[in-house]
Amino acid sequence: MATTLQPDHALTISRPENQWVLIWRRFRRHKLAMAGSLVLILLFAVAGLDERIAPHDPNQVRPELAMGYPQPPSTTFWLGTDEVGRDYLSRAISGGRISLSVGFVAVAIALVIGVSLGAIAGYWGGTVDNVLMRLVDVFLSVPSFFLILTVNTYLPPSFYNVMIVIGVFSWMGVARLVRGQFLSLKEKEYVMAAQSVGVPGFRLVIRHLLPNAVAPVIVAATLAIPGAILTESALSFLGFGVTPPQASWGSMLANAQAWLSYAWWMWVPPGILISLTVLAFNFVGDGLRDALDPFLRR
Repeated sequence: MATTLQPDHALTISRPENQWVLIWRRFRRHKLAMAGSLVLILLFAVAGLDERIAPHDPNQVRPELAMGYPQPPSTTFWLGTDEVGRDYLSRAISGGRISLSVGFVAVAIALVIGVSLGAIAGYWGGTVDNVLMRLVDVFLSVPSFFLILTVNTYLPPSFYNVMIVIGVFSWMGVARLVRGQFLSLKEKEYVMAAQSVGVPGFRLVIRHLLPNAVAPVIVAATLAIPGAILTESALSFLGFGVTPPQASWGSMLANAQAWLSYAWWMWVPPGILISLTVLAFNFVGDGLRDALDPFLRR
């Protein structure tokens, strides 16, 4: 006689969790990374709404306040003014949009160049690999900041030129990272199986190799953004960054040089914002590294 399996004895097959759900679970356990994420969300929200939340026009010169020296914080100007009467809180908000934009666009340019050249070198190997890696060595033999500074002096002062120059001379580390990942992944069984059934090289790179090499690239990009922000700040500090009257955190620090001992409100806010942004990105990068590669979890 046939027996009927009761519902309470039925077998349940658990579906595997989505990979991104697992990554998010590992990431949110990293308390510093979560704190850094909240700080970055706040900074990006403020920078994106700069004209709507800024109390004053960041570039408006006020002759009645331009007495030759900055004005201290007050109920009207919460972070005081500079020597020509411009509201420093509004300039800090506007400068955040410039500095963060430079960081993201410059790193995006570096990623496009670095991932492309690293993938070509790692996949094709041989002479192509040797030529591209010697090119990387040539670029790395010159300090990148001085290279960026030298090239930037010959270009017209422009916010866009700063982003492009920083990105064009910051791709070498990404190229080496992607090349190393491709050299390792080429020896995996699933890649050899794809090659054995005649998968074209371009499809193999795009569909099989690159997706499996993206985790360390994401971490590297997260850590490279604060480096680009610091480079832009240094260029602006030296007078080769954004053009006046545009403000960036670096140009605000440059403007505060003459008032270090008198007007603390001119250098403390941009200095804190740069440090906070760099620290937050590093915390997020550390959390992403642990989340994307569970073998590195502490």
